[in-house]
Amino acid sequence: MISKNSYQSGAALIIILAMLVIVFGLAVTFLNRTTVERAASANFAASATTRQLADTAVQLVQGSIRDATTQGTEVAWTSQPGMIRNFDDAGTFVRAYKLYSAADLIPQQATFTASLAADVPPATWADDTASWTDLNAPVIVGTTTNYPILDPSTA
Repeated sequence: MISKNSYQSGAALIIILAMLVIVFGLAVTFLNRTTVERAASANFAASATTRQLADTAVQLVQGSIRDATTQGTEVAWTSQPGMIRNFDDAGTFVRAYKLYSAADLIPQQATFTASLAADVPPATWADDTASWTDLNAPVIVGTTTNYPILDPSTA
């Protein structure tokens, strides 16, 4: 005959095993959730860093435009795509503000020509797609070729 203590021991064992399964399940769920949250946080941080870098480039150009165009009545400025030039009241070139990526963004009069020459892309620029972008690269759909800026056959 089985004693009452045996049944109680068996019931206690089943209750403890059930509690262990529940605790283990909670632990696995918690660890899985923290892994997902960590990945989401890392993605958000990368997104924020990317946004800051993009905003930095825009703010750099805005600052250059502000500096170039607010130097008082003694300095005149002219703009062209990618550059603002300053001239003194006698019409002499003073400096240029490049609004594109360059090693020397604000060359002075003495170094202006050399600075522009340094910005000329190499002959193999089209092959180096990591550094250079062709803004007028054609978009080909079926048999139709579209140029986003200017069709070279019409120039």
